[in-house]
Amino acid sequence: MQMETGADGPASSSQVARKTRAGVVWTVGTGLVTRGIGLITTLLLTGYMTPKEAGSVNVALTLVTTVSVMTTVGLGQYVASQRHPSARVAWNAMLLHVSLGLVAFTAALLLREPLARLSGAPEAARFVPLLVLTFLLERVTFIPERVLVAHMRFRQLSILRSAGELSYCAGALAVALLGHGPWCIVGGNLARQLVRLALTLLYCRPGEWFVAEGARGDVIRALVRFGLPVMAASVAVFATRRWDNLLVASYYGTDVLGLYNLAYNLAEVPATQIAEMVGEVLAPSFARLDPQERRRSAVDMVGGLALTVFPLAIGLGLVAPTLARLLPSRWEGMAPYLMGLSVLSLTRPAGMVLAVYLQALRRPLPAAVLQMVQVVLLLGSLVCVGELLPDTPVAVCFAVGFTFTLGSLAAVYLLRVIDHVPAWPLLRVQLVPTPALLCMALCVRAVSLASMRLGPLPPMAQLALEIVAGGLGYVGGALLLLPDTARRFLRSVRSLRAGTGGPSGRA
Repeated sequence: MQMETGADGPASSSQVARKTRAGVVWTVGTGLVTRGIGLITTLLLTGYMTPKEAGSVNVALTLVTTVSVMTTVGLGQYVASQRHPSARVAWNAMLLHVSLGLVAFTAALLLREPLARLSGAPEAARFVPLLVLTFLLERVTFIPERVLVAHMRFRQLSILRSAGELSYCAGALAVALLGHGPWCIVGGNLARQLVRLALTLLYCRPGEWFVAEGARGDVIRALVRFGLPVMAASVAVFATRRWDNLLVASYYGTDVLGLYNLAYNLAEVPATQIAEMVGEVLAPSFARLDPQERRRSAVDMVGGLALTVFPLAIGLGLVAPTLARLLPSRWEGMAPYLMGLSVLSLTRPAGMVLAVYLQALRRPLPAAVLQMVQVVLLLGSLVCVGELLPDTPVAVCFAVGFTFTLGSLAAVYLLRVIDHVPAWPLLRVQLVPTPALLCMALCVRAVSLASMRLGPLPPMAQLALEIVAGGLGYVGGALLLLPDTARRFLRSVRSLRAGTGGPSGRA
């Protein structure tokens, strides 16, 4: 079927580059601020609930989110990556998305108690009803938000998401201060979704996603044909990032799950806040580039993400013991989990670029197969760890890191096979930051040794010193050992801030 197109005409490479750069600035810039506030909020909330309570809420979130992801059918990716956004396509996607959600969430409500017991956290069932309401609101927001992405209106998108994250922080803290313990996570999620719904409907004009007609079979069929492989990939991605919680709870209990999940959320910050947001900006941009520019951009993007994401990921692992000292004593056991999981963000750039690249080519099936294989490897390795090392829960971190590393290497191979993106440049650009990372590690270690010799510093002071030392070590190491790479990266940053210029050059 020939899909209908909107009014937007084809864009030149320079126009796409300008919009992409501006999108990266707004999306990552505002996201870093709000994510920083969210990170502080997450640490503050540890004072209002135990790891066991946090683990139970996390099981409930995992169950409801699984139901949601399994009924999304890849509709958001289709709408966001339209070369010429169509209101009719968006409207049919909206009808299908909300209808599937109503059916799925009804089943989740009816089965919440047996599912919670099966997951090893029967107390999780009480959190499900309010989470279902939250995710129903998210269903209404989802497609109009994807329309904003398709039209490359990243400033508005960044504002509504930042407002949503700040609302989560305010709502969660308010519920915690009122003495409702683990319900603070549920309340924060509900507050976030209410604000995002209001702003999305304000920013996304009805004419861009609403059509006064019922569902059209031809459009629905086209959406489903594209979306089923994407849905398989989305479910697999979600499974690799959240189903481990169910196995950890089953083998080690919700106490361990609370510590593991906090560490996982912290370890994911660099990837979710930078890599995935940049990937979202790239989705509509890649669709507008010719094949040669798209291949060059894939290598450039992986290299740029390595320079920015890798120091944050390694840095989290380096400061984990000091960070854990800031938490209530019952949460200090989080440190070894964070050190083990800090490799997570190192494996994301190649996989993220692969997913966006295949969306642009309208070939989601290879990514779906890769993610499903990764799910099998992850769950299998976690079962092995649980059976063989029942008294060593921190070993699950190494199983997770091993699985994601294999997935990253497989993504590089698939890019080469599918569209002849050269494999060695993709690997090489990820190795470039290594000398600067070693300088960073040495500087952080020097601060730690000095503190041990001169006497322990207050945790906040030592954390601040380690962060400053690590940052100076990384920047200094990059300028001293990687001068050409550092200069190119700084030129790219200035170009992004200006929001001007032609297509990016080779990094």
